Amino acid sequence: MDIKDLGVFTIKVNLADAFMEDDHVRKSYEGLWVELREPTADEIVKSQSDEKFMMKIIPSLVIGHNIDSDGEPANNSDVGKKLQQSASLYTHVSKVWGEGLPLARKNPEMSEMPPDASSEDSD
Repeated sequence: MDIKDLGVFTIKVNLADAFMEDDHVRKSYEGLWVELREPTADEIVKSQSDEKFMMKIIPSLVIGHNIDSDGEPANNSDVGKKLQQSASLYTHVSKVWGEGLPLARKNPEMSEMPPDASSEDSD
């Protein structure tokens, strides 16, 4: 494999899915999404010594979205900051993101989810 083929893993999260129990709120978020990148190795190391580090860097993890601000595409960092201001959105986005990372699925310390005993990686 050529080095240029090595990419950063990303996860696209549909925001409406955060409000499955509330159709009224869900409709206002319908079609909105954010895409987050995987953390760097340095970010993972820093997160091990600072339990709030991953929450702090959410704005820098946003690499794409379809959210506007005053009719113009919003800044990725601003979208990340808005996610931090809503417990519902933050919890949903971080859960989907965390569960979707291949590293998190292989390393239980990277996810709050317990390891899946039925996975092919299990002994």
